[in-house]
Amino acid sequence: MRSGRHLPPVSHYEVCMKKTIFVLLILLCIGLGAYLGVHYSIFTIPQRTSQVLVGENVTPVPTGQTPKPITTQSQPTTEQPLQESTPAAIPDILPVEEPVEPSIPYNANGILGHLIYDGKSVVVRDDIDADTLEKSPGWVSDSSLPGNSGMSIIFGHRNRKHLKFIEPIKVGDAISFRFVSDNRLVSYEVTDVQIFEKTSDWTLPVTDEDVLVLVTCYPFEYTGNAPGKFQVICRRIFNN
Repeated sequence: MRSGRHLPPVSHYEVCMKKTIFVLLILLCIGLGAYLGVHYSIFTIPQRTSQVLVGENVTPVPTGQTPKPITTQSQPTTEQPLQESTPAAIPDILPVEEPVEPSIPYNANGILGHLIYDGKSVVVRDDIDADTLEKSPGWVSDSSLPGNSGMSIIFGHRNRKHLKFIEPIKVGDAISFRFVSDNRLVSYEVTDVQIFEKTSDWTLPVTDEDVLVLVTCYPFEYTGNAPGKFQVICRRIFNN
């Protein structure tokens, strides 16, 4: 029979100690695992929460790596084609023709022409201001020119340099006006002779005919300012 060394028998105490150590190791591993789990969640949960708040996809970030900034690509905007606007219809507006005032045919001295009656004549100037009427009868510039459509008016004093020579005029007599610019002659026939005893009663005639109206003071033989007016109305006639 071979002789050998015999191991001492294992006591019940030693068995209990081994079990206790084994249990402690298991508990230690569980605690370490829990610690690592809490430590990992401290660094990752805030980042994931911020990503979820902005509505982006969540991609786990490996430990030890710096997360790359997420860039959002701008979507190209599709421009709508411009619609051609139809211009508003503009009503047809015919140009308004403004009347053109005819040039006044007088000479350098302001002489418009000559009033002719019974073989006598007198100079007629343009305007009826005081300076003009000191020299001769004057044509009222607001009226028509002799020979034109409408009413032509000549004012003058009752002395010999003015309209004294028409004192004997009567209905049916001929009277004419000759322009100095072109020697054109316009003929008239007397249709009415009117006497106004008071100047306040005097009025110009109302007519649609082409007429020449001569106005002076009345009576002709009067010392001082005459109280009335002497008015001759002449209708234009056309010589064949």
